[in-house]
Amino acid sequence: MINRILFTTTTNPRVKDAIRTIVHWFPFAEYHLIEVIKTPAAMTTYNDMYIRELEKIADRAMQEIIKEFKTLGITNLVTYKTMGISHREIIRYAYENHIQLIVIPTTLLRKHELRLSSTARGVIAHAKTPLFIYTPKAAFREKVNTIINPTTCTKKGFEATIFAIKLASQLNAKIRVIKMVEKHEWYVEHTLEVAKKFDVKVEFVEALEQQLEKILEEAENSDLIVATRARPDVKYKLRFLVPSWSIGPLEEEVIKRSPVPIILTP
Repeated sequence: MINRILFTTTTNPRVKDAIRTIVHWFPFAEYHLIEVIKTPAAMTTYNDMYIRELEKIADRAMQEIIKEFKTLGITNLVTYKTMGISHREIIRYAYENHIQLIVIPTTLLRKHELRLSSTARGVIAHAKTPLFIYTPKAAFREKVNTIINPTTCTKKGFEATIFAIKLASQLNAKIRVIKMVEKHEWYVEHTLEVAKKFDVKVEFVEALEQQLEKILEEAENSDLIVATRARPDVKYKLRFLVPSWSIGPLEEEVIKRSPVPIILTP
């Protein structure tokens, strides 16, 4: 069950849409909002005036987000302010407060490149908490009826499928698993066993070729995508050194073009 959700203070224009979606999908959750005054490790190189200016900008963004929550009837928002390296503070807060979902809004740049801040990429690279990516083309949906779950049938992929099943049970939704590899009958059997325990309807479709197109086609008739961000390649293992490698080419393209939000599991 997702009961604790963390938002980060941001000026991203999509954050209001993300808030509206989350509040409708998880109306009884406990919402948290963290503001981090971004400073480098060598904070001594920054004078007090500069730090105060950064704080003013962050405070204005936080107040706008609090105002948005209030318009949706949420008045018991848990807020926290701190100073430091943004992604580290966000991850630390999520761990210490047992956060179950971190929300990251995204937009596109003029050249159709995905706009993800260094903070967002740092969170994606290091977080052990599922991440709610509010995609640039996502439109508001009042509830979740269908979740699609693309998978290559790995161990981490199965963990994402189990997460999707539990989430579907919470949201009273069904799941369409997009199987992107041949065979792996064990995956189908185990998934159906778990789904039966949670009384969730699961359907399987195969996408051995043109996987991106198939995922986007399925997304048109769904409300949410759930997948693991873990990959077996070398770049993913080195994501702590190069945070931009934490999202693979397929995942990044899906995020850019998906009409629905995406939850990425560790």
